[in-house]
Amino acid sequence: MRPFSSKEIDVILGNVIKQHRKAAGLSQAELGNAAGITFQQIQKYESGQNRISVSRLFQLAATLGLEPAAVVTEVQSATRVRSVPAALHVAASGH
Repeated sequence: MRPFSSKEIDVILGNVIKQHRKAAGLSQAELGNAAGITFQQIQKYESGQNRISVSRLFQLAATLGLEPAAVVTEVQSATRVRSVPAALHVAASGH
């Protein structure tokens, strides 16, 4: 298994932010306004096109009512799940 690239982790983090934004019922524009940035920047973060700095992670997490550590833990969990070989997933599902 190869380690995740920085880009792959950026994409995973963006997806975590996107899931929480949607769960909160916020549009990209609403999250951007609340965080003091543009919706275009939110789009770039969510797609992994732009990297989220630690200070921005703290800001976005607070805006979404989350602890930054919880967001990092979700990213870490996602990398563990995806790093398990596909054969194990197939064997575990019985297919």
